[in-house]
This record gives sequence, C-alpha cells and structure tokens, in this order.
Amino acid sequence: MKRLVCITVMSLVCSSVLFGAENASGRVDEVLAGLSTREKVAQLFVMPVDAHDTDAAIKAKQMEYVKEGIGGVIVMDGSLIPFAKTLNELQAAASIPLMVALDGEWGVSMRFPEFPYFPRQMQLGALSSPQLVYEMGRIVAKEMKLVKMGVNYAPDVDINCNPKNPVINARSFGEDREKVAQYGWAYAKGMQDEGVSACAKHFPGHGDTSVDSHRGMPVLEFTRSRLDSLELYPFRQLVSEGVDMVMMAHMSVPALDPSGTPTSVSKPVVDILRKDMGFDGLVVTDALGMEGVSDFFNDNGPQVCLAAYKAGADVLLMPIDYKGCINLIVSKLESGELPMDELDVKVRRVLAQKERQGLLEPGFDRMINLGTLEEEMSRLGEKELIQKMSDNTVLCAHSDGKKLLKGKVAYLALGAGEEKRVPNMDDDIYKPREGEGGGPAAYGARRGVGESGAEKMGQILGCDSYFLPKDFTLEDLEEMRSSLKGYKTVIVGFHDTDSRPQNNFGIKEPAIYDYIGSWSREQRLVGAYFGSPYALDVMPWFRNFGAFFIGWADNTFNCKSVAEVILGQREANGIFPVSAAGIKAGTGNIAK
Repeated sequence: MKRLVCITVMSLVCSSVLFGAENASGRVDEVLAGLSTREKVAQLFVMPVDAHDTDAAIKAKQMEYVKEGIGGVIVMDGSLIPFAKTLNELQAAASIPLMVALDGEWGVSMRFPEFPYFPRQMQLGALSSPQLVYEMGRIVAKEMKLVKMGVNYAPDVDINCNPKNPVINARSFGEDREKVAQYGWAYAKGMQDEGVSACAKHFPGHGDTSVDSHRGMPVLEFTRSRLDSLELYPFRQLVSEGVDMVMMAHMSVPALDPSGTPTSVSKPVVDILRKDMGFDGLVVTDALGMEGVSDFFNDNGPQVCLAAYKAGADVLLMPIDYKGCINLIVSKLESGELPMDELDVKVRRVLAQKERQGLLEPGFDRMINLGTLEEEMSRLGEKELIQKMSDNTVLCAHSDGKKLLKGKVAYLALGAGEEKRVPNMDDDIYKPREGEGGGPAAYGARRGVGESGAEKMGQILGCDSYFLPKDFTLEDLEEMRSSLKGYKTVIVGFHDTDSRPQNNFGIKEPAIYDYIGSWSREQRLVGAYFGSPYALDVMPWFRNFGAFFIGWADNTFNCKSVAEVILGQREANGIFPVSAAGIKAGTGNIAK
C-alpha cells in the first residue's frame, strides 16, 4: 500500500510516497528479471567492511562478498581515507551497486573520528523542540552522502525507562513515549529528506531490559497492553509517518510470541509490524551473530538466517557463515519448501530502496571523490549545530537559589585528559598500531573521544584552574583540597565519566566520591558533571553543592555551554529526558 509521509512534529511540507515492493519501477523489474535465484538471495545480505587494516586476507574476504553478489555492506571501524578507497574498490567490482549502511546514531563520527561528534540521543532528548534534531538528521545525511552511504541504522526509538539498561541507555531519547516518537521521527525525516534511508530500532522495544542482547537474550515479561501503550508506541508512530526501515531486536517477548523464539526470527512478532501496523518498508535484522539470537541456534549461522528469512526479514545483517546461509536458503527455495514469489517480494523491496538512492540509474557515480572529500567536509557546518544543541541541553539538577559564585573562585577539573585536537585525515594517529585495531575505541584512547573540554572550560571561566589527571588518587584529591582552602567557591568539573551503569558511571574508587560528598558540606562547591543524569542516583550529595549542572559528554562544545551557564551568560534550558534522583522526566531548569 502507498503511505503518505507527512511530518507531525514540525510545520514542514509533506514528503513523497515511500517505495514499497508493490510500487517499484520498471527498472527494478528489469534488474530483478536478470538475477538467478542465488543472486536474488544474495541481495538480501549486508556484510561488514573494516577499513583500518590493509591485510591482504581481509581485503580478499571483503571482495568475496562482492563476487557472491551481496546487496550491501555495513561500515564498521576504521579511518576515512582507507575506507573510501576500500569502498571504491568494492563498488567498482559489484555488478549491482552496493547499498552502503552505517550504524551511526550520533552521526558518521560514530565510526570515523574525522567528523565532529554529534550528541548522543539522550542529550538530544533534553532539547525543548525537535527542530534541531531534524537539522541534525539532514546534516548527518549530508555527511553520509559525501562517502556514498545511503542507509543509517538510526534512530533508536527504544524508550529507556530502566536506568540499569546496559545497552540502550544514552542511545535513547528518554523515557517519555511521545518525545521518543516525536524526536525519532524528526531525526529520521531529516535524513530521508536528504535521500538517506532511516531505520527505527529495536522492534518491539529494547528500552526496559537488563541484559545486553550482544551477550545474551533479554526477556521482556510485560503484558500486551503494556507493550502496546509503551514499547510499541514509537514504532507505530514512525511507521505511520513513513520511516523506510525497521530493525528487529534479539529478545524474547512471551506476550507477543509464547514460544520464546527471539523476536528477530519470530513470524508472529514480524506480523505485528507488517499486518497490525501496515509497514511495507524494509524489515532488517539486528546483527545475526549477536548472542541474543545465535545462542538460541547454537551458533548455527545458516539456521539463524533461515529462521529470520521465514519470519519475514528482508535484510539479513552480518550473519555467521554467510555463504552457508545463502546455500541453505537457496536449497529450500529450489526444493519448493520456500515460495519463489516471496523471495521476489523481498528482493523488490531491496532494489526499490536502491532505486530511491539513485543506485540503479545507469549514470550513477558510485565512486567517492577522494580529491574533494576534505574540502566538502569542511562546508557542512556541523560544529555550529552541535554548539547550538549543547547550549540548549544543559541541565540544572540543583540550585540553592543563592548567588552562584562568591568571592575568590577556582576551577578544579577532575579526570581531565590532555587537551587534544581532532587530527587531519593523514595524521599518523589514524594508522593502526601493532596489536591494536582501529575505530573509535582505539582512536579515542589516543585523542580523547570528542576532545576533552577541561581546558576550554578553564579558559572561559577565566579563574584559577587546577587539573587532576584521569588516574588521580584519593591522596591526590586530599592534597588538592588543601591547596584550594583559600577560595570562597570551587567549581568542580567531573570530566572522566562513563554513561554505562554496569561501569558505575565511571566511578573507579567510591571513596573518592564519598570524600567529595564530605567536602561539599564544608566549602561552597559548584558542580559540572559531564555525563549521564542517571549518575545522580549514585551521588546523593550533589544537593550539598551550591548548584549542580549536567553537561553530558565531555567535549569542548558542552564544556563551553556549561561554563557560560555558570558565568550567568546563558540559562540551563535543558529538559530532563529521564527521571533521576527524584527529579522527574520533563523537569526543566530547577533554578528558575
């Protein structure tokens, strides 16, 4: 069926009709008619491409994907120029252009640090309007198109109402279903308006789980009425608006499928999406090698793929033994166990999506222009938008209502990393080192993810600044406190944090936090915490501070915003996207 795509979260014009399998063009029919059964099945597969290693064996493995005729690739870790060269080689060898996907919830920087870091979705949930989220979607799409990516497996529209969720957490817009749906569609529409396909995930909802589906299978023990009113709500809204893709989660939801089968390979669950919600876009599995589904099949990759195919998935993402998967599905089709017309419907959906991105046009240029890439990147204007987002998401968790800064003021940066610039694309920092892979984890250790903002904050505050490194001890802090006795007010910046509850929000030595709590009762402290608001629950002493602000990720953008709030140059206009320490989601500036 045709679906009119019309945004409801902002006064923008309606978009065009989404391509479904039944309204694909003659060009799709022409391509489909020229494919063998095996080639059709291969079009359903998306396999990973790593670009941080020049090893010949890895390159040969990636070229095997193309020889097999897979439909697309997903970008994993690496650095930009090696990736661009690798992708150009793969596209040049592909008979049908590859659909290139990114798992980029906070932009291309999630995989390539050459791009500026956009905020995580929970910080976006602190905005009072979805307009900037829409603008972020547009710019992220422009970033992607520079490197010929056409699919972003984002936004995450899970409702995070469990502070202990080990895998979603800061990836969610928050705990309010309306905001999650509204902001999720704003992000998706921004990308789709620029020609990049968005993907709502993780259906039927991964926000209230205590197990990471990468490492096991979560079980959602809720009633169908609860699921309909909460978890399923954002998906229903995005489907009605016209999101191009939906990704299935690996979890067990007995109220939807009593057999306990993982939702990613459950036909009853996919039928809720297809039949109950009327979704006619692409159904994508989450990575099929994740333990949340692979354990259910004892790591038998082909059986996992077959189950996902039979359940109704159109795109089979990163399975174990993809050749074995193709062989098994082809054998079932040729034996008549699986109907050929169902395969054609799936492949038509994939090809229709490629056509929307221009991939099937005879003159389409599938090559990344390496000569102009850096210059084009500099014109996107991401940094201005990121700063605007940061300025409008600072949270005030506590204020005693008194004058904020009294007397002589000092700034103490706890866990401040060395201030490091974002390198140029040809810097040695991006070259793999012996025994070390690429990607954000490795690069972050060398450059500071998003750049540490402690030095920037100290510059803006303009007061005496003191820095303790990330590995500081309780003895170091005691010595520092003694040095700060002559100050009437001490601004304490918490820079070395972690958004994950399983890592205790980065608290490596609880005695240090206990000591800060005692200190806050004896000297006027103003707190600037660069991390998750959920961490307030493990810092009950924050109310002893004269004021306490949440500045989200530790980077120069957020540190600038918080410093300006402390100086009274702007207000803390952020809205709590989640409940923490007795502060309800939806709470605005407490100091007002």
